[in-house]
Amino acid sequence: MLPAQPAQMACDGNYYEFRILISQTNNHYSSEDNDDFITSVSDRQMLLIKKQNEELDELSASVKIGGGIGLNIRDELLAQDKIIGDLGSEMDGTTNRLDFVQKKVAIHEEG
Repeated sequence: MLPAQPAQMACDGNYYEFRILISQTNNHYSSEDNDDFITSVSDRQMLLIKKQNEELDELSASVKIGGGIGLNIRDELLAQDKIIGDLGSEMDGTTNRLDFVQKKVAIHEEG
């Protein structure tokens, strides 16, 4: 039951205070209706939280997969960098040997 609400009304310059009483017959909502509403809202909130948790779990799994892929790419790039570095060293050695051989051939052709 709601408390009485004061209202003032002008009548011939005199103010009269009226109290508006809301009776039980005018109150269409019972405490059961309120409890049902609260339960309904609570149930919807719990469903929403459960759905959000499931979506966060899916997002977490996707991020973990993406992180694993990123680590694999990193490892592959490090391996390829080593291969390219080794290839560069071998190319330098081969270039030096080729220069040496070309100089020897040039000396033999002159002689």
